[in-house]
Amino acid sequence: MREAFLDFEWHVAAAYHWQDWLDAHGKPVVVPDDGLVSLGSPSGVGLAWKQLHDEGGKAGPVLGPVSYDSELRRYRPMQREYAALFQTFAALDFRDKKAILGFASAYGLLGSDWQEQGPPSREFRDHYAVGESHLTWAREICLMQEAMRLTRFRPEEEEAEIDARHKQYQLDPEHRRTEDRKRLEWLFNRHLQYVQLRTTFENMQRPQLSFAPLNLLSAMWLQLALALADDKQFLACKFCRRLFEVSTSPSGFRTHREFCTDSCKTKDYRRRKRDALRLAREKTPVREIAKQTNTKAATIRKWLTAHKGHRK
Repeated sequence: MREAFLDFEWHVAAAYHWQDWLDAHGKPVVVPDDGLVSLGSPSGVGLAWKQLHDEGGKAGPVLGPVSYDSELRRYRPMQREYAALFQTFAALDFRDKKAILGFASAYGLLGSDWQEQGPPSREFRDHYAVGESHLTWAREICLMQEAMRLTRFRPEEEEAEIDARHKQYQLDPEHRRTEDRKRLEWLFNRHLQYVQLRTTFENMQRPQLSFAPLNLLSAMWLQLALALADDKQFLACKFCRRLFEVSTSPSGFRTHREFCTDSCKTKDYRRRKRDALRLAREKTPVREIAKQTNTKAATIRKWLTAHKGHRK
């Protein structure tokens, strides 16, 4: 089966903004920041989502594009430079609308639970809101965080401590593990249903089967599923600290790599050289410069010699 998911494209608008969701009186409809049903905790987010879903209600604010006339930027989330995007998403603070806006500005909307509202009454004829609610983003971030927590490898000592706490309250540790597995299955099946099979015919030969996500959210869950299935490892770029995959798969880099892109490698080189020259002007010994910049002393001397020659 062809890995067509690597060619999956997603779009990013020129700019996004948060818009209020209004009731008939023009008052913003929001989920509280604290309390049992609120955006204050993952459990509160889950309860808020269930309550609105059961009541058929909606809340804001919603995140949507500023303009529909601007040209969309397209990229491929499943390519190697974005292989750890699911981890970037899970690292978001679901309460922080500014951080969520920053993620959307870089990678686009989730493609899930779209809301649209025209004028709620005659007094607010100019009101129009369209996009994905803060509650939707908060819930999806919490679900991704939960999946990563449940799939995290625990050392035997940590697992034994958790079992001991359960036994202390007369709870069966094996029941906990069974429930965790069921919860994980639900999480992945809920999101991976939006990864669908595709059929392509090239030169009218035999059909080629492939699969691809339908939106950014399902693409990130596919990334997590593939990372778990193939036991993939991720490293932080030495320059920008962005995570990248280390594996032999098409979406991964080889084990000797230290940077997520060639651009970061160049920027790191320039930064080390700039810092080395600055430290040299401060009369710092070469050995200490090498230590502070994590660079070989021979390279430091080469930079200093070239710099002196350039000044002359």
